[in-house]
Amino acid sequence: MLYGMRHYLLNFFDSNVYLDTVYACQDIKDDVKMGVRSTAILFGIWIRPLLVGCGLTFAGMLALAGYLNRQGPAYFIVSVGGTSLHLVWQYFTVNLDVPKSCWRECVVDCGPKTKLNILQKILIATANSVGLCGVA
Repeated sequence: MLYGMRHYLLNFFDSNVYLDTVYACQDIKDDVKMGVRSTAILFGIWIRPLLVGCGLTFAGMLALAGYLNRQGPAYFIVSVGGTSLHLVWQYFTVNLDVPKSCWRECVVDCGPKTKLNILQKILIATANSVGLCGVA
């Protein structure tokens, strides 16, 4: 139960709110004209603070999941640390008022995401096999 809920919450804050809001910012003017309701329109001037909140929640959920599953230092360095650095980089590089900037962030986040998830699993499995992680 906890495993499934963790993945649901991680996905909710990462993809459903954070990334979809950045993606929605690229065509916010058109959405307003057409009457489309998006998270970018809903959040209005609060987009950046709410994205920071989603990012912090996502990193916190990763840390909690690692703690609950007794992960070792490699998990926290790669998963929590790497994700946190990526989110900070995104925060400082995306310009939510420029559609091309929003699109670039979505491509950067979605394009290699699958590859990074696979690499992350390989690194965690390797770290576990040599005793760096606490999961059997």
